Amino acid sequence: MGAAFLGAAVFGGVSLATSANEDLAHGFPPHPTAVQSPDLVGGPLTAEDRQRLGKQITVSSDGSVAAYTPLRDGDLVTIPVTLTNLFDAPHALQADIQVDASPNGQPVNLYRGTVSSDGPLGSDATVITDISVQGAHSIPLDELTVTIRPVDRQS
Repeated sequence: MGAAFLGAAVFGGVSLATSANEDLAHGFPPHPTAVQSPDLVGGPLTAEDRQRLGKQITVSSDGSVAAYTPLRDGDLVTIPVTLTNLFDAPHALQADIQVDASPNGQPVNLYRGTVSSDGPLGSDATVITDISVQGAHSIPLDELTVTIRPVDRQS
Protein backbone atom coordinates (compact mmCIF):
# COMPACT_ATOMS: atom_id res chain seq x y z
CA MET A 1 0.00 0.00 0.00
CA GLY A 2 2.89 2.35 0.80
CA ALA A 3 4.33 1.74 -2.67
CA ALA A 4 0.98 2.54 -4.28
CA PHE A 5 0.73 5.79 -2.29
CA LEU A 6 4.31 6.73 -3.18
CA GLY A 7 3.68 5.91 -6.85
CA ALA A 8 0.53 8.05 -6.89
CA ALA A 9 2.34 10.93 -5.19
CA VAL A 10 5.22 10.79 -7.69
CA PHE A 11 2.80 10.52 -10.63
CA GLY A 12 0.74 13.43 -9.27
CA GLY A 13 3.85 15.57 -8.80
CA VAL A 14 5.08 14.80 -12.32
CA SER A 15 1.62 15.54 -13.76
CA LEU A 16 1.48 18.87 -11.92
CA ALA A 17 4.96 19.88 -13.10
CA THR A 18 4.18 18.82 -16.69
CA SER A 19 0.91 20.76 -16.58
CA ALA A 20 2.66 23.88 -15.28
CA ASN A 21 5.30 23.64 -18.04
CA GLU A 22 2.58 23.19 -20.68
CA ASP A 23 0.71 26.20 -19.31
CA LEU A 24 3.89 28.27 -19.39
CA ALA A 25 4.68 27.11 -22.94
CA HIS A 26 1.26 28.31 -24.08
CA GLY A 27 1.59 31.70 -22.41
CA PHE A 28 -0.31 30.81 -19.24
CA PRO A 29 -0.31 31.80 -16.42
CA PRO A 30 1.60 34.99 -17.41
CA HIS A 31 -0.86 37.75 -18.31
CA PRO A 32 0.81 40.76 -19.97
CA THR A 33 -0.51 44.30 -19.82
CA ALA A 34 0.93 47.69 -20.69
CA VAL A 35 0.05 50.25 -18.07
CA GLN A 36 0.43 53.87 -19.10
CA SER A 37 2.02 55.60 -16.19
CA PRO A 38 0.76 59.11 -15.55
CA ASP A 39 4.41 60.07 -15.07
CA LEU A 40 5.16 62.73 -17.70
CA VAL A 41 8.58 64.27 -17.24
CA GLY A 42 8.64 67.84 -18.59
CA GLY A 43 12.26 67.70 -19.71
CA PRO A 44 15.18 65.31 -19.74
CA LEU A 45 15.20 62.60 -17.08
CA THR A 46 16.68 63.81 -13.82
CA ALA A 47 19.20 61.90 -11.73
CA GLU A 48 16.33 61.02 -9.38
CA ASP A 49 14.25 59.67 -12.32
CA ARG A 50 17.20 57.58 -13.53
CA GLN A 51 17.81 56.19 -10.05
CA ARG A 52 14.15 55.20 -9.73
CA LEU A 53 14.16 53.54 -13.18
CA GLY A 54 17.33 51.54 -12.53
CA LYS A 55 19.77 50.24 -15.10
CA GLN A 56 18.91 50.61 -18.78
CA ILE A 57 18.80 47.13 -20.33
CA THR A 58 17.99 47.98 -23.95
CA VAL A 59 17.41 51.03 -26.11
CA SER A 60 15.86 51.54 -29.55
CA SER A 61 18.08 52.15 -32.56
CA ASP A 62 17.21 55.87 -32.56
CA GLY A 63 17.62 56.25 -28.78
CA SER A 64 14.07 57.50 -28.18
CA VAL A 65 12.73 54.39 -26.38
CA ALA A 66 14.47 52.54 -23.55
CA ALA A 67 13.63 49.64 -21.24
CA TYR A 68 14.99 49.36 -17.71
CA THR A 69 15.71 46.63 -15.18
CA PRO A 70 12.60 44.50 -14.52
CA LEU A 71 11.16 44.60 -11.01
CA ARG A 72 9.37 41.73 -9.27
CA ASP A 73 6.57 42.08 -6.72
CA GLY A 74 5.26 38.62 -5.94
CA ASP A 75 4.13 37.14 -9.25
CA LEU A 76 4.01 40.55 -10.99
CA VAL A 77 6.99 41.57 -13.11
CA THR A 78 7.13 45.21 -14.21
CA ILE A 79 9.45 46.62 -16.86
CA PRO A 80 9.70 50.43 -16.95
CA VAL A 81 9.87 51.86 -20.49
CA THR A 82 10.61 55.49 -21.38
CA LEU A 83 9.66 57.32 -24.55
CA THR A 84 11.68 60.53 -25.06
CA ASN A 85 11.20 63.12 -27.80
CA LEU A 86 14.67 63.69 -29.24
CA PHE A 87 13.36 66.09 -31.90
CA ASP A 88 13.50 69.89 -31.68
CA ALA A 89 9.74 70.18 -32.27
CA PRO A 90 6.77 68.46 -30.58
CA HIS A 91 6.56 64.85 -31.72
CA ALA A 92 4.38 61.84 -30.88
CA LEU A 93 6.24 58.61 -30.16
CA GLN A 94 5.23 54.99 -30.51
CA ALA A 95 7.16 51.72 -30.26
CA ASP A 96 6.48 48.03 -30.63
CA ILE A 97 7.74 46.15 -27.58
CA GLN A 98 8.25 42.42 -27.21
CA VAL A 99 9.21 40.61 -24.00
CA ASP A 100 10.34 37.00 -24.25
CA ALA A 101 11.84 34.42 -21.92
CA SER A 102 13.16 30.88 -22.25
CA PRO A 103 12.37 29.07 -19.00
CA ASN A 104 13.56 25.46 -19.16
CA GLY A 105 14.86 26.14 -22.69
CA GLN A 106 11.35 26.74 -24.07
CA PRO A 107 10.81 30.14 -25.72
CA VAL A 108 7.76 31.95 -24.33
CA ASN A 109 6.37 35.29 -25.48
CA LEU A 110 5.25 37.24 -22.40
CA TYR A 111 4.27 40.50 -24.07
CA ARG A 112 3.88 41.87 -27.57
CA GLY A 113 2.29 45.26 -27.98
CA THR A 114 2.64 48.95 -28.62
CA VAL A 115 3.40 51.74 -26.20
CA SER A 116 2.93 55.38 -27.12
CA SER A 117 3.20 58.91 -25.82
CA ASP A 118 -0.54 59.41 -26.43
CA GLY A 119 0.09 62.67 -28.26
CA PRO A 120 2.92 65.04 -29.08
CA LEU A 121 5.67 65.55 -26.53
CA GLY A 122 7.75 68.70 -26.28
CA SER A 123 11.45 68.54 -27.07
CA ASP A 124 13.31 66.35 -24.53
CA ALA A 125 10.04 65.46 -22.74
CA THR A 126 9.67 61.87 -21.54
CA VAL A 127 6.74 59.58 -20.78
CA ILE A 128 7.30 56.59 -18.49
CA THR A 129 5.21 53.51 -19.24
CA ASP A 130 5.22 50.23 -17.34
CA ILE A 131 4.83 46.84 -19.01
CA SER A 132 3.53 44.39 -16.42
CA VAL A 133 3.35 40.61 -16.66
CA GLN A 134 1.12 38.94 -14.06
CA GLY A 135 1.90 35.33 -13.12
CA ALA A 136 5.58 35.36 -14.11
CA HIS A 137 6.80 34.32 -10.66
CA SER A 138 8.67 31.27 -11.94
CA ILE A 139 10.64 33.14 -14.62
CA PRO A 140 14.04 34.47 -13.53
CA LEU A 141 14.41 38.18 -14.31
CA ASP A 142 17.75 37.61 -16.03
CA GLU A 143 15.99 35.35 -18.58
CA LEU A 144 13.78 38.18 -19.85
CA THR A 145 14.64 39.64 -23.25
CA VAL A 146 13.13 42.98 -24.30
CA THR A 147 13.05 43.99 -27.97
CA ILE A 148 12.14 47.55 -28.99
CA ARG A 149 11.20 48.72 -32.48
CA PRO A 150 10.25 52.40 -32.82
CA VAL A 151 7.30 53.21 -35.06
CA ASP A 152 7.60 56.61 -36.72
CA ARG A 153 4.67 58.76 -35.70
CA GLN A 154 4.66 62.39 -36.76
CA SER A 155 2.63 65.00 -34.92
